[in-house]
Amino acid sequence: MAGGLSNLSSANKTYSYGEESKGSQVPLIIGLVGAGAGVVMKLMGHSQMKNAIETYKNADSRKFIPTYYVFNNKNGVGFMMKF
Repeated sequence: MAGGLSNLSSANKTYSYGEESKGSQVPLIIGLVGAGAGVVMKLMGHSQMKNAIETYKNADSRKFIPTYYVFNNKNGVGFMMKF
């Protein structure tokens, strides 16, 4: 979202009579699209995360029985949990 807003703010929007444009409308368009997409993704991600947390809180805790594993490979010893 920050990249979209920086493109939006860097677009040269106004010109006096006889002055040639120093850039194009592309940064403005990219800025608007980037800012809009960022807001939508942030809102959707927040609502999905909230739903996942509520589902986990309301779920039967007996369904989430973790199994623990200790494993060894060439990188060292590790610990893994599956549920």
